This record gives sequence, structure tokens and C-alpha cells, in this order.
Amino acid sequence: MLAPTLNYLRTHNTVDFLFRESVGNSLPRVLIVRNGDEFLDQATNQLGLLGAFFGTGYVMNTLVEKLTGGLQQKLSKPGKEWYRFGKSFSIFAMASGLLFAMPFFRNYVTTKRTGTTDYAQMIGEKTRQKLDQRVLNQKVSHSRNQFLTIAATGASISTAILLSSLALARRGVQMPKLIQWLHRRFSLKEGNIGKLPLPSAVVFGTAPIFGAAFAASRDIYEKKEVALRFVGFTLSFFVFPRLVEKAVARLAKSSIPPKWLGDFRNVAYVGKVLSTLLFCSTLTNLANIYMTRRRVKRDMTKTTFSPFLTNPQNYTPLNRRPLIFTAYS
Repeated sequence: MLAPTLNYLRTHNTVDFLFRESVGNSLPRVLIVRNGDEFLDQATNQLGLLGAFFGTGYVMNTLVEKLTGGLQQKLSKPGKEWYRFGKSFSIFAMASGLLFAMPFFRNYVTTKRTGTTDYAQMIGEKTRQKLDQRVLNQKVSHSRNQFLTIAATGASISTAILLSSLALARRGVQMPKLIQWLHRRFSLKEGNIGKLPLPSAVVFGTAPIFGAAFAASRDIYEKKEVALRFVGFTLSFFVFPRLVEKAVARLAKSSIPPKWLGDFRNVAYVGKVLSTLLFCSTLTNLANIYMTRRRVKRDMTKTTFSPFLTNPQNYTPLNRRPLIFTAYS
């Protein structure tokens, strides 16, 4: 039973990406937290990201197919290429827009629920300070508006790409060279979301996720945590899998894999999943918890020791007066 499941995961790019992202990244990130507020903060973000990319992809894939089912049969060869291009990039635009918008939605939910916009305060590393209600309302509204604006922009671009591509598909015009280049490298294979090319996952998935995470960071501590997560994600998804495959290829020359795993390609896939679980989320989360705690303590010590070290503008020099000695005879 396990071997067929591993075969399926290994041979379907999108399902593989979804499985490793869910089990190896999102789930540990939600569970390895410092308090209940961070748990809800991460749960909102991680579930939202999964839904934004994979949910949008599969829903739009089905919807476009149903709405244009009769059109495909009537298209010329160039028209079919335009159709696949339009379908692919409309999905990418919608998903990327939602991915970039999601951290701002998380900020909206967390700020409204906790009453703080400070990441270190939210995770319990600093004493929580009460914000003025008027300022808090402005912050909440700003995060909500950012989310709605970015999501609406992505939806508008997606609609424009799909409608213009369908119009060109009906006319059967040849693609310009630039569009051909983009089409060859990024469009869905056979127009199927289940066959997502790796470059598309990187450009329209990874890039907006981490770009938005940096843009929506609430303080310098969160930015540094995002930077480490990016390193862990890159290593576990794009570097370590190749190293595991090479190691398994050497092992295959001298041993036989267990029957329940099937062939050595499944052994390599298990290694990929474990590398994702360890380096993408578990170890990076533990490292972030440790390092952020040290950074906050260090900065608090500086603030307590001398305000001048934290912000030189706050330093007020002493007023020194010359000493005058009067001699009495």
C-alpha cells in the first residue's frame, strides 16, 4: 500500500509539492510555536497560503475547463497554445496575488484579535503594551485594505490575461517570441494544474510567499526569522533532494530496498520528505525561537543600560558649568 502511494506522490509534481508543503512545512510551523497567539497567527497564514496556491489552482483549472470545454475543439494549433498559455498564466496571476496578500490578512486578523502590531510582543518575548484604540483601528484598517487591494489586483490581472488569450486563441494568431519563451518555460504541461513545472512553482509560488512575508513583517525580529525560513525552504526543496537522489543512486548499486518501499526512487522520495520536515520547518523554527529570544534580551539590555546605544537622538548631553573658586584671605 505504501509503495503505490509513494509512486503517485513522486510522479505528480503538484501533489508532491502540496504534500511536502503541508506535512514538511506548514504543519510543523503551526505546531512549533511560543504561545497560543503565535499558533493562531501561523495557522491563519499557513492554511491561507495552502488554499491560495493549491485551492485556487485546482478550482480555476476546473472552472476554466467547464466554461471553455466546447471552444477547445474548434481551435487551430496556434489557438490551442494561446489557450494553454492563458489558462496557465491566469491561474498563476490569481494564485500569486492571493499569496502576496495573505500575510496582510494574517496581520489584520492578529492585530484585531491581540491588540498589538509588534511581533516580539505577540510571541511573548516582550511585555505587551496597550495601543491607543484610534491608532489600533487605523492599523487594522490598513492591513485589511492592503489585503483587499493586492488580492483585487491579482484577480484583475488574471481576468485580463484569460480573456485576451481566449480572444487571440479564437483568431489563431502566432505567438510573439517573448510569449513563446514564457509559454515554453512556465505554462502548465498539457494545461493541467497537476503537472506544475518547477520554474512556475518557484516564480509564482515561492517568490510571492517570501516576498510578501518580508513586506508584511511587523518588526526586525520577524524579518530575520523570515530570512532563515527562506534559507531552509530553498535548501530542503531545491538543494537537498538532489543530494539525496545521488546518495540513493550510490546505495542502489550495493543493496536492495525493502519491499514495502518499492524501488530506490521511493527511498529517495522519503529522503526528500524528511529533509523538508527537518530543514524547512522543524530545525529552522527551533533556531528562530532560540535566536529571537537572545536578540530581544540583547536589545532590551542595551535599552536598559543606555538609551544612547539604542537611539543616539535621545541622548541629551549634560550641562557642565565651570567651577569657580573664590579665595578668602
